[in-house]
Amino acid sequence: MTKIVGIINLTPDSFSDGGKFNDKEKALKQIKQLIEDGASVIDIGAESTRPHASLITQKEEWQRLKQVLPEAIALIHANNAQASIDTRYAHTALEAVKLGIDIINDVSALSDPAMLEVIQNSEAKIVLNHNLGIPSDPEVTISEQLDVINEVKNWASEKISYLVKNNVNRKKIIFDIGIGFGKTPKQSILILSHLNEFNELNVPIFVGHSRKSFLNQFEPKSEIDKDSLTAVFSAKIANNCDYIRVHNVKLNNFMIKNFAT
Repeated sequence: MTKIVGIINLTPDSFSDGGKFNDKEKALKQIKQLIEDGASVIDIGAESTRPHASLITQKEEWQRLKQVLPEAIALIHANNAQASIDTRYAHTALEAVKLGIDIINDVSALSDPAMLEVIQNSEAKIVLNHNLGIPSDPEVTISEQLDVINEVKNWASEKISYLVKNNVNRKKIIFDIGIGFGKTPKQSILILSHLNEFNELNVPIFVGHSRKSFLNQFEPKSEIDKDSLTAVFSAKIANNCDYIRVHNVKLNNFMIKNFAT
C-alpha cells in the first residue's frame, strides 16, 4: 500500500507554501490535519530547495526546527504516523534522531560526509534524492541525448551500493527519483511513466511531484489546479511506488483510493 507523505515547510521562502506554517501552533494544527486527511508520514523541513533558492546554514535550519520538532514528532507518533526530517545536514539529522525521527529525507543524497555515520548509528531510514546539485537549477539537466531512466537508475545503484558497502542495511534505504531536480519536464513525465523500471533497485521508491514546475506545461491557473494535476499523476503512479510526497493530502488520498490504475 502506497504511503502518502504530507509536507510541512517551516520556511519563509518555499515555492508554494513558504511562511504558512513557521508558527508552531499552525504547524502542529496542520500536522494533525494532514494525518486526518490520510498521511501516514509527515515530512518536516526548514530549508527551501526550489530552483535558485538561497541556502541556509545548519544553525539557521535548526533555529527554525528546534521549537517545533519535539512536539511535532510526539504528535505524529501519537497519531500512529511516521515522522520524517527533510535535511541535508548531518547534525540536524542527528538531533532529529535523538528526538525519535523515523526517516531522514536527504534531498542532497549524502552531500554532508557526516550523514553516513548518522545513518549507520540509527534506526532511521534514509531517502536518497536524485539530483544534479542543490538548489536545483532549471538550466542544469540530464542531456536529452542520454537515456534518462538508465542515468537515474545507475546513479541510484551507485548510491545504494555505497551505503550497503558501508554497513547500512538495505532495508533502511529509500530512493527518490528526484522530480524537479536536474530533469526537463519531458524527462519528468518519462520517469513517472516508467516507474516500474526502478523496481530492480530492490528498495522502496519515493516520488515528490507535488506542485513541481513540470506541471506548468499543462498551464495551471492556480494552486488548486496544480494540486489537481498532482493528484491525477498520483493515481496513475500509486501502484508503482511506495511513497508519494504531496501538499494536498486529502485530494491525493481520494484520487489514489478511487482511481489508482
